[in-house]
Amino acid sequence: RFPGAPDDDPWQHRPNDPSYKGQWNLFSHIPPQSQGELSDFERGAGSGISADKAWQLHVGTPDTVIAILDSGIYWNKQDLLSRFRLNQAELPLPSNSATYDTNGDGTFTVDDYANDERVVDYNNNGLLDPEDIIFAFSNNRDEDDNGYVDDICGWDFHEDDNNPYDRIRFGHGTGEAILSVGTINNGTGSAGVCGRCSFIPLR
Repeated sequence: RFPGAPDDDPWQHRPNDPSYKGQWNLFSHIPPQSQGELSDFERGAGSGISADKAWQLHVGTPDTVIAILDSGIYWNKQDLLSRFRLNQAELPLPSNSATYDTNGDGTFTVDDYANDERVVDYNNNGLLDPEDIIFAFSNNRDEDDNGYVDDICGWDFHEDDNNPYDRIRFGHGTGEAILSVGTINNGTGSAGVCGRCSFIPLR
Protein backbone atom coordinates (compact mmCIF):
# COMPACT_ATOMS: atom_id res chain seq x y z
CA ARG A 1 0.00 0.00 0.00
CA PHE A 2 1.35 3.40 -1.02
CA PRO A 3 3.52 4.98 0.28
CA GLY A 4 4.68 2.48 2.89
CA ALA A 5 6.69 3.31 6.00
CA PRO A 6 10.32 4.41 6.19
CA ASP A 7 12.64 1.46 5.50
CA ASP A 8 9.93 -0.42 3.58
CA ASP A 9 10.87 -1.38 0.04
CA PRO A 10 9.40 1.58 -1.89
CA TRP A 11 8.97 -0.53 -5.04
CA GLN A 12 6.60 -2.81 -3.15
CA HIS A 13 4.64 0.28 -2.06
CA ARG A 14 4.77 2.24 -5.32
CA PRO A 15 1.93 4.49 -6.47
CA ASN A 16 -0.66 3.07 -8.87
CA ASP A 17 -0.18 5.71 -11.56
CA PRO A 18 0.21 3.76 -14.85
CA SER A 19 3.26 5.69 -16.09
CA TYR A 20 5.14 5.48 -12.80
CA LYS A 21 7.06 2.35 -13.80
CA GLY A 22 8.88 4.44 -16.39
CA GLN A 23 9.64 7.40 -14.14
CA TRP A 24 13.22 6.39 -13.38
CA ASN A 25 14.07 9.96 -12.44
CA LEU A 26 12.09 9.45 -9.20
CA PHE A 27 13.45 6.05 -8.15
CA SER A 28 15.83 5.34 -5.28
CA HIS A 29 16.84 2.09 -7.00
CA ILE A 30 17.71 0.75 -10.42
CA PRO A 31 15.24 -1.83 -11.74
CA PRO A 32 16.91 -5.27 -11.63
CA GLN A 33 16.33 -5.92 -15.33
CA SER A 34 18.27 -2.75 -16.15
CA GLN A 35 21.23 -2.95 -13.78
CA GLY A 36 23.74 -4.60 -16.12
CA GLU A 37 27.37 -4.14 -15.11
CA LEU A 38 27.20 -1.76 -12.15
CA SER A 39 29.36 -1.20 -9.15
CA ASP A 40 27.86 -1.52 -5.68
CA PHE A 41 28.07 2.26 -5.38
CA GLU A 42 26.16 2.82 -8.62
CA ARG A 43 23.57 0.24 -7.67
CA GLY A 44 23.11 1.87 -4.25
CA ALA A 45 22.86 5.37 -5.70
CA GLY A 46 19.76 4.46 -7.71
CA SER A 47 18.59 6.04 -10.92
CA GLY A 48 16.83 9.16 -9.64
CA ILE A 49 16.11 11.59 -6.84
CA SER A 50 14.71 9.02 -4.38
CA ALA A 51 11.28 10.61 -4.35
CA ASP A 52 9.88 7.17 -3.49
CA LYS A 53 11.70 7.27 -0.15
CA ALA A 54 10.69 10.88 0.50
CA TRP A 55 7.03 9.93 0.01
CA GLN A 56 7.34 7.51 2.91
CA LEU A 57 7.86 10.57 5.09
CA HIS A 58 5.50 13.05 3.39
CA VAL A 59 3.62 13.39 0.10
CA GLY A 60 2.91 17.12 0.34
CA THR A 61 -0.20 19.16 1.15
CA PRO A 62 -2.35 21.62 -0.83
CA ASP A 63 -1.01 24.40 1.42
CA THR A 64 2.34 24.03 -0.33
CA VAL A 65 1.98 26.09 -3.51
CA ILE A 66 4.45 25.78 -6.38
CA ALA A 67 4.71 28.36 -9.18
CA ILE A 68 5.23 26.87 -12.65
CA LEU A 69 6.65 29.67 -14.81
CA ASP A 70 6.88 28.26 -18.32
CA SER A 71 5.03 28.09 -21.66
CA GLY A 72 1.57 28.08 -20.07
CA ILE A 73 -0.79 25.26 -19.25
CA TYR A 74 -3.23 22.83 -20.86
CA TRP A 75 -6.35 23.03 -18.73
CA ASN A 76 -7.61 19.55 -19.67
CA LYS A 77 -5.06 17.32 -17.91
CA GLN A 78 -6.83 14.96 -15.48
CA ASP A 79 -3.72 14.63 -13.32
CA LEU A 80 -3.72 18.39 -12.64
CA LEU A 81 -7.40 19.27 -12.14
CA SER A 82 -7.31 19.01 -8.34
CA ARG A 83 -3.85 20.59 -8.08
CA PHE A 84 -4.62 24.08 -9.44
CA ARG A 85 -4.60 26.78 -6.77
CA LEU A 86 -7.66 28.99 -7.10
CA ASN A 87 -7.51 32.54 -5.75
CA GLN A 88 -10.59 32.74 -3.58
CA ALA A 89 -10.08 36.49 -3.09
CA GLU A 90 -11.15 36.89 -6.74
CA LEU A 91 -14.00 34.37 -6.59
CA PRO A 92 -17.51 34.20 -5.12
CA LEU A 93 -18.57 31.39 -2.84
CA PRO A 94 -19.95 28.38 -4.69
CA SER A 95 -23.74 28.45 -4.91
CA ASN A 96 -25.67 27.55 -1.77
CA SER A 97 -22.51 27.23 0.30
CA ALA A 98 -21.20 29.07 3.35
CA THR A 99 -17.64 27.94 2.61
CA TYR A 100 -15.35 27.64 -0.39
CA ASP A 101 -14.63 24.00 0.41
CA THR A 102 -18.11 22.88 -0.60
CA ASN A 103 -17.33 19.18 -0.84
CA GLY A 104 -15.49 19.09 2.49
CA ASP A 105 -12.29 17.49 1.18
CA GLY A 106 -10.09 20.02 2.95
CA THR A 107 -9.06 22.07 -0.06
CA PHE A 108 -10.59 24.59 -2.48
CA THR A 109 -10.57 23.35 -6.09
CA VAL A 110 -12.68 23.43 -9.23
CA ASP A 111 -14.64 20.46 -7.83
CA ASP A 112 -16.25 22.82 -5.33
CA TYR A 113 -18.11 24.51 -8.22
CA ALA A 114 -19.40 21.22 -9.63
CA ASN A 115 -23.03 21.99 -8.68
CA ASP A 116 -22.89 25.73 -9.39
CA GLU A 117 -25.15 26.60 -12.33
CA ARG A 118 -22.99 29.64 -13.11
CA VAL A 119 -20.11 27.36 -14.13
CA VAL A 120 -20.41 25.28 -17.28
CA ASP A 121 -17.95 23.73 -19.70
CA TYR A 122 -17.22 27.02 -21.47
CA ASN A 123 -14.17 25.67 -23.31
CA ASN A 124 -15.97 22.50 -24.46
CA ASN A 125 -13.28 20.04 -23.41
CA GLY A 126 -15.62 17.76 -21.46
CA LEU A 127 -14.20 18.75 -18.06
CA LEU A 128 -14.80 21.30 -15.34
CA ASP A 129 -11.46 23.07 -15.19
CA PRO A 130 -10.00 26.41 -14.04
CA GLU A 131 -10.47 28.01 -17.46
CA ASP A 132 -14.24 27.50 -17.03
CA ILE A 133 -13.97 29.25 -13.65
CA ILE A 134 -12.03 32.11 -15.30
CA PHE A 135 -14.71 32.50 -18.00
CA ALA A 136 -17.51 32.36 -15.42
CA PHE A 137 -16.22 34.86 -12.89
CA SER A 138 -13.88 37.34 -14.60
CA ASN A 139 -15.46 40.75 -13.92
CA ASN A 140 -12.66 43.18 -14.79
CA ARG A 141 -12.11 44.05 -11.13
CA ASP A 142 -8.94 43.58 -9.08
CA GLU A 143 -10.74 42.34 -6.00
CA ASP A 144 -7.62 41.33 -4.07
CA ASP A 145 -5.90 44.64 -5.01
CA ASN A 146 -2.63 43.00 -6.08
CA GLY A 147 -2.32 44.67 -9.47
CA TYR A 148 -3.56 41.67 -11.47
CA VAL A 149 -7.18 41.91 -12.54
CA ASP A 150 -9.13 38.66 -12.17
CA ASP A 151 -6.04 36.55 -11.35
CA ILE A 152 -8.26 33.58 -10.60
CA CYS A 153 -5.77 30.85 -11.45
CA GLY A 154 -2.34 32.17 -12.36
CA TRP A 155 -1.34 34.84 -14.89
CA ASP A 156 -0.15 35.22 -18.46
CA PHE A 157 2.74 37.69 -18.35
CA HIS A 158 3.35 37.22 -22.09
CA GLU A 159 -0.07 38.53 -23.12
CA ASP A 160 -0.80 40.32 -19.82
CA ASP A 161 -4.10 38.65 -19.11
CA ASN A 162 -5.60 36.22 -16.63
CA ASN A 163 -5.56 33.09 -18.79
CA PRO A 164 -2.14 31.36 -18.89
CA TYR A 165 -3.32 28.82 -21.46
CA ASP A 166 -0.54 27.47 -23.68
CA ARG A 167 -1.86 28.97 -26.91
CA ILE A 168 1.01 27.73 -29.06
CA ARG A 169 0.43 24.17 -27.80
CA PHE A 170 4.10 23.75 -26.91
CA GLY A 171 3.29 21.70 -23.83
CA HIS A 172 6.47 22.22 -21.83
CA GLY A 173 4.76 24.06 -18.97
CA THR A 174 2.14 21.34 -18.65
CA GLY A 175 4.84 18.68 -18.59
CA GLU A 176 6.70 20.52 -15.84
CA ALA A 177 3.48 20.87 -13.85
CA ILE A 178 2.76 17.14 -14.11
CA LEU A 179 6.31 16.28 -13.04
CA SER A 180 6.03 18.65 -10.09
CA VAL A 181 2.47 18.19 -8.80
CA GLY A 182 0.70 15.53 -10.87
CA THR A 183 -1.79 13.86 -8.54
CA ILE A 184 -0.15 10.81 -7.05
CA ASN A 185 -1.66 7.35 -6.56
CA ASN A 186 -4.89 8.16 -8.39
CA GLY A 187 -4.59 5.45 -11.04
CA THR A 188 -4.15 8.04 -13.79
CA GLY A 189 -1.15 9.30 -15.72
CA SER A 190 2.09 9.71 -13.83
CA ALA A 191 3.24 10.67 -10.34
CA GLY A 192 4.33 14.18 -9.43
CA VAL A 193 7.20 14.74 -7.01
CA CYS A 194 4.85 16.69 -4.73
CA GLY A 195 1.69 14.96 -5.81
CA ARG A 196 -0.61 16.52 -3.21
CA CYS A 197 0.71 20.07 -3.48
CA SER A 198 -1.00 22.90 -5.33
CA PHE A 199 0.40 25.01 -8.13
CA ILE A 200 -0.06 28.31 -9.92
CA PRO A 201 0.44 28.30 -13.72
CA LEU A 202 2.34 31.35 -15.01
CA ARG A 203 3.12 32.09 -18.64
